[in-house]
Amino acid sequence: ADNSARGTEKESSPFYGYYFRLVSLNSLNGTKTNVPRDKMTRALALVAYPAEYRSSGIMTFIVTQDGTVYERDLGPSTTKIAPDVKERSPASSWHKAE
Repeated sequence: ADNSARGTEKESSPFYGYYFRLVSLNSLNGTKTNVPRDKMTRALALVAYPAEYRSSGIMTFIVTQDGTVYERDLGPSTTKIAPDVKERSPASSWHKAE
């Protein structure tokens, strides 16, 4: 399969020092539940993370569909961790950006 249209981080270039990607989430009013698929809605979030930790940025960001921005310092392994970020867990150390 041709992956060039998928826009994966390895094939794309950073924009102002950050990689950006859309993440598709299954949700129901923003909460995870055991709701049947036909009752769930598809939600999107934007994840932005530095291409070079400390050189181009420190914080990783998640922007929800309602425009709320959350941030978290994922540390020196950001470029390994961030591509797998799919959501912000309420129990995690993500916090609202000021």
